[in-house]
Amino acid sequence: MSSNTSQFTFDGPDWGWRVPFVPGTAIIGIFGFWLRRSVGESPRGAVHVEKSMSSPIQIVWRGHRRNLIRTFGVASRDALSYNFAVTVFGGFAPFVATWLISMTGNPLSPTWYIATGALISLVAARLSRETAQTVLR
Repeated sequence: MSSNTSQFTFDGPDWGWRVPFVPGTAIIGIFGFWLRRSVGESPRGAVHVEKSMSSPIQIVWRGHRRNLIRTFGVASRDALSYNFAVTVFGGFAPFVATWLISMTGNPLSPTWYIATGALISLVAARLSRETAQTVLR
């Protein structure tokens, strides 16, 4: 008895299985756009649309501009610090591990790289301010 789970073999390039997703995405996007444009608003939604003729984005921008800019700044700062840490400790990890092994001759030397990253994370967590009981502004 054969344990082969698929009778179909694809001899094309390794990325060839992704090709059908391109037209499928376009077809679904066009159909979704057409469907949303052709379906009318519900009675409950129509009342809401008549009450607020301005965009929710405009309402937020007019009433909460300072908070919006502050939130964007905090999110950008957090994203940059996260991406930097992932790049340094994740992306370069194979190169650093190879370099450490070649320099020391010890196959366990990458553990010092991991320990250094853990120590930096521990110090950063210890220096962070606790905000669990803080009232949000």
